[in-house]
Amino acid sequence: MRDSFSLRITKIIADRAGHRCSNPVCRRATSKAHPNDPELSVNLGIAAHITAASPNGPRYDQRLTTDERKSASNGIWVCTRCSKEIDSAESAYSVDLLRRWKKDIEVATARDTVEIEAGKLQAYEYQNVLQDAFEVIFSDQLFRKRSEVKVNEGRKRIDVVFSNESKHGFFLWIKK
Repeated sequence: MRDSFSLRITKIIADRAGHRCSNPVCRRATSKAHPNDPELSVNLGIAAHITAASPNGPRYDQRLTTDERKSASNGIWVCTRCSKEIDSAESAYSVDLLRRWKKDIEVATARDTVEIEAGKLQAYEYQNVLQDAFEVIFSDQLFRKRSEVKVNEGRKRIDVVFSNESKHGFFLWIKK
């Protein structure tokens, strides 16, 4: 028996991801206007199970109850392409990795909805948005965040410093 998501849970998962693929390399929009009907839209996203909905599925966890398997906390919103890749190359996409993607897209979506007005009183808010963006984008490569705020003639300067401890990718290349 498959523990599928209800329509309500599917909507929650999609909404929390801002209808964007949770894969940080992709982030593709997962809905668009229908090409022929102005009253319709096309859904290109899937509420995928982080731990499988049935015993023979990828990353199945027998310790979860049926309700836990069908809950929004066990779902991640991805585009159809990434969904296929995640389940086909199961060993490359661990439960921990998918949970991190889910957290990261939800943080990014929450930040996207924040409107910060211009002015020096909002400088701390800008700093927080920038820090969150760096943490989401470079979460596995930059560590030991340190934030500094300096006042210079009534104007704030924001410094966000990370330590480069990358073992792969762009930041390893920079280190060399």
